[in-house]
Amino acid sequence: MIKQKCSLCGGRLADGRCTLCGLDNSVYERECPRRTAISAVEDTGGEKKTEKGRRGNNVRQSAAAVGKKKNSAGRGSRIIAFTVLAVVLLSFLPSIIDAVESVLRNIQPESGFTDIYEDDTYIDYSSEDYQQYFSDGGAYADVTREIPEDGDDYEVVLGNGIYRTGVHIPEGVYRAELVEGAGTVNITDKENSIYETVYFGADEEYGQTASLDNIRLYNDSDLKIESGVIVKFTTENAQPPVQEILENPLKKALTLTPDTYRAGDGVLPEGVYDISARSVEEDTFGYTSIILNYPNGEVQNFWVDGPEYAVTSDEYSDRNIRNVVIPAGTDVSVTYGDAVFIPGEGYYDVDYSEYE
Repeated sequence: MIKQKCSLCGGRLADGRCTLCGLDNSVYERECPRRTAISAVEDTGGEKKTEKGRRGNNVRQSAAAVGKKKNSAGRGSRIIAFTVLAVVLLSFLPSIIDAVESVLRNIQPESGFTDIYEDDTYIDYSSEDYQQYFSDGGAYADVTREIPEDGDDYEVVLGNGIYRTGVHIPEGVYRAELVEGAGTVNITDKENSIYETVYFGADEEYGQTASLDNIRLYNDSDLKIESGVIVKFTTENAQPPVQEILENPLKKALTLTPDTYRAGDGVLPEGVYDISARSVEEDTFGYTSIILNYPNGEVQNFWVDGPEYAVTSDEYSDRNIRNVVIPAGTDVSVTYGDAVFIPGEGYYDVDYSEYE
């Protein structure tokens, strides 16, 4: 499992967000064109506010000068008091951080991350450590069911999406190899209590790995690949599927503008979708963010790049999220650009009760 530290306070990250200060570190992994687009919008508003401030500033200056001497002594006293208070609080900061980390270490993780400690000290694993962790079966220490050694050869290249084992990909023991980009791959297997996250990329100095062996995918587990990375999976013991891909009963694509919607309330029907972002020619941003709040309280976060920003390779184009299950009662939040919900080609007989 990949471990990274917060760029602000050095705390641990969970799905890109710091567990101590709450900073979303994933923004630093986004490519510059996205931040530039957002900055351009903010800068335009800033220029208007600055010009308005100049016109009113001259009027206020003369009145402010009258009370300047009168208030300066009081301001000085307050500054000294605040400075002393800040120094006192900072002196207790290390103790507070240690106390918070101690509490967090005793909490059973429910977010899909498995924290590993040695002598009560957090271990910042390197790529070689992850290889050893999976090779030794550490990710599957509590799993009693074995995957049969005999099976078929199987290979697939995957990008942004959620892939159900036994439906979209066969059960098996896999080798994963980086094809393009950098990003996280999550394994969620509720039945076998497997919650693992690996960060694939070419920069081992920052805990990224370009390949990983002994990835065991059991039937009904979910393999989630986030935006920005394309990975090839191969196995020599692929098992028969437990469900077949079916024809999606939904036929019409739906475009949602930035807002929050309740699935099943007449706008967005319950179903399985592939979600894409519009191009910069059709939309200011050229990308979009989707947050799903399921009826059972679980949350899924997605980022979708439009054609201009999507990671591509000779075998794959990472232009949409595939196989997103949206049950009735799910709150769907769309941020930044428009999101296009397309009836997914990977439709299967979903047990919607697991999201209730």
